[in-house]
Amino acid sequence: MGSAANEDRRASLEINQSDLQAYVAGELPERRRREVEGFLAANPDLAARTMTALHMSGTAGRRPRARGWIAAMFGVAVLASVGSGAAVWAAGGGRDLDGWRELDGDNPPDYVEDAAESRQATRLRETMASQVETTQLDAREIHRALDLPLPRLPATWKVRDVQVFPTDDGPSVNLVLDTERGRVELFAVKVRSGTTERPEVARRGRELAAFWERGDAAYVLSGPQSLSDLLSDASTLARSANL
Repeated sequence: MGSAANEDRRASLEINQSDLQAYVAGELPERRRREVEGFLAANPDLAARTMTALHMSGTAGRRPRARGWIAAMFGVAVLASVGSGAAVWAAGGGRDLDGWRELDGDNPPDYVEDAAESRQATRLRETMASQVETTQLDAREIHRALDLPLPRLPATWKVRDVQVFPTDDGPSVNLVLDTERGRVELFAVKVRSGTTERPEVARRGRELAAFWERGDAAYVLSGPQSLSDLLSDASTLARSANL
């Protein structure tokens, strides 16, 4: 009996390329989805690629994308043995893309969710020796390459990391910053029209994010601050000149 059960368990843990593609597309039944997530939790490198695929695929109600490139991302060796180490992110299942709400109950712009996903990717990268952080912020290069201006940061804020991330609306940039109130993250992405010039706040559980727009760019500031402190920092950035 025990042997048969173990064989069934081993069989269930054999996650192949088709499983991963179906997972990204949101087509797996609940039990199989949990098995895939358990496999990814023990394989951080593959989880990182899967998270990127989830983000770019248009899952969770966003417009669909072609899947041909997804297979190329995973390669042919997806039946790798389970590695050691604790999981820091469980793909898909831990994300609540529909959980964000403005304080008045309305749905915030999609880029608030994009910012949350970039923060997840940042947390994962921090655990990976091969993904090197960079403290060099070249605002002119970002503006030139992404057509994306960044607000001038307070003099006391220190840059810990700068990374570019893909979104449905084009490339974005996420800054990890040390401030007097602790670590914050500033996300910026292009938008069609800037209509939310005064910072507003969205909430998901205990998470808070202040968002605003200026010109054809949108910004999201998040961190452990209180609501009033977060709004104060966001207002400072919203009023500042561009770098």
